[in-house]
Amino acid sequence: AFHDKFGILTDAYRHRALSCRILVTVPDCLESLLLDPALSAWAQRIRYVILDEVHCISATEQGRLWERILLLINAPFLALSATVGAPEKFVGWLQSIKDLQKEQDPSGARESYKVRLVEHGQRWVDLRRHVAVDAPPAKGSGGVPTGLDAVVRWARLHQRPRVDHTSGVAQDGAELLHSLHPLASFTEANLSGCTIPDNLKFEPRDSLHLWQSMAEVAKKSPAGHAVKAREGVLARLDPQAFFQSNHQFVQKPEAITYEQEVKGEFVHWMQQGWREEAVQVLVAHDNTRIRGAAAGGAQSSSDEEEEEEDDFFAKRSDDEQEEGKDDGDASSTATGSAA
Repeated sequence: AFHDKFGILTDAYRHRALSCRILVTVPDCLESLLLDPALSAWAQRIRYVILDEVHCISATEQGRLWERILLLINAPFLALSATVGAPEKFVGWLQSIKDLQKEQDPSGARESYKVRLVEHGQRWVDLRRHVAVDAPPAKGSGGVPTGLDAVVRWARLHQRPRVDHTSGVAQDGAELLHSLHPLASFTEANLSGCTIPDNLKFEPRDSLHLWQSMAEVAKKSPAGHAVKAREGVLARLDPQAFFQSNHQFVQKPEAITYEQEVKGEFVHWMQQGWREEAVQVLVAHDNTRIRGAAAGGAQSSSDEEEEEEDDFFAKRSDDEQEEGKDDGDASSTATGSAA
């Protein structure tokens, strides 16, 4: 049977660890296997190693363990991460390790010690953002405790709040969570710069909600206003008109294209200087960070404080982009190949 090809080895569980074709294990157990003299023949039979969540190498304690494993494995490897920063520098460091191994390989049996970087800029599993409500309602005879710390403890001990991703109906503690649109984090710097950060990724329903809010603002705009003239463009972005494929479901590449088109229309609004209308769209997505959004269009009296905050978040956003980090949106893969 297919499952007979797999083995598992952890500190608490062991199954076919030395007789399987594919072993699923954890770093400390793998290191123990590689360092055991009695298992040297087994170690030489390793043909490929996949290191998932390799960014854990930056951890204070676990990092040393990962480094030792990279030095010990004498086989091609695949290092996976969705959040590693500065992947080019990390690959350069991995290459230095493999160069050291090459110098210490007298036989020259391995065909290559080359480490390559493979990047994929799309996340196929969408992230849905939520925030905890301040005062969750009582539930059942005992009720749910109030206060965020108490809610977290309650959730861990009793059940995990679950959100029905196919409807707006709250189930099993989902009333403790409030869905958050990515544009709720939009800053004054973003608005002034007329840009949506690359790391501000949408799931399909986020794109739909942005289109709906823009269509509503355009509909309410007075005749002759430039935004009113965008109704034709927004009509083409109606999902019923946009998705013309013959298959039953919208596929991921189509959803990504739709996201780019809807974002592009909102960027166009900002570039044209339609600030009031852009703010109305942001307000529809619970944004209170833009001046005028918190009061539904009223000018904030604390401009200096908000400008300082905007500068902080703008700098932080630039730093994150420079490091190549996002909320899981891009994945980096370092591969080392050998014979």
